[in-house]
Amino acid sequence: MTKVFLGGTCNESAWRNSLIEMLEIDYFNPVVEDWTEACMAEEIKQRETCDFCLYVITPKMTGVYSIAEVVDDSNKRPERTIICVLDQDFGLGFSEGQRKSLAQVQAMVVRNGGKSFNYLDEVASHLNLIEKVAGKTLDEWWNLAVRDDCFSQMVPSDLRALVTAATRVMEGTRLPKPT
Repeated sequence: MTKVFLGGTCNESAWRNSLIEMLEIDYFNPVVEDWTEACMAEEIKQRETCDFCLYVITPKMTGVYSIAEVVDDSNKRPERTIICVLDQDFGLGFSEGQRKSLAQVQAMVVRNGGKSFNYLDEVASHLNLIEKVAGKTLDEWWNLAVRDDCFSQMVPSDLRALVTAATRVMEGTRLPKPT
C-alpha cells in the first residue's frame, strides 16, 4: 500500500487530522507527545522509505525547517515530494510577504519535479488516485503486469482506464505522456 510521510507545520495545527480522514492510503505521522532521539531516527527513516513526502505549511508554522526539508526532498526525490500551503489555520493567516515567499517555494518544488497544492482535499485526491488507478491498486496492476499472460488477461476497457488514469497522474510532471 502507498504510504505518505506527513511533514510540515506542527504547533497544534489540525491539518493532519483533517487529511487523515480523507486518505485511503497508509501514512506516517511524525508528531509525538515526547520527542526523543528514537523519534528523530524513525522520522528520518520514514522520510527515506515512504512513497511520498508531504509538507503542509500553515500560518501556525513558527520555524522554517519544514521549508528546508521540502526543498531538500524536491532536489533529492522530486517525484515523491509534495508541498501544500494552506492560507488559513484556525483564524491565522500569512502576511502578503509570507504568501509571496511561499509561492516562490512552491514554484521551486514544481520546477524541481515535485507537486504543489493549496487545499488538503486536492492532496488527498492526488494520493488516493495514485493508490487506486483505474479500479485496481498499484500492487494489483504490478501482479498482473509480471504475468506472462498479462495482455490476454486485460480487456480493452482495462487498458483505456489505465492509460486515462496514468495520464491524469502524469499531468504536471516532467514525465512524457504516452503516445
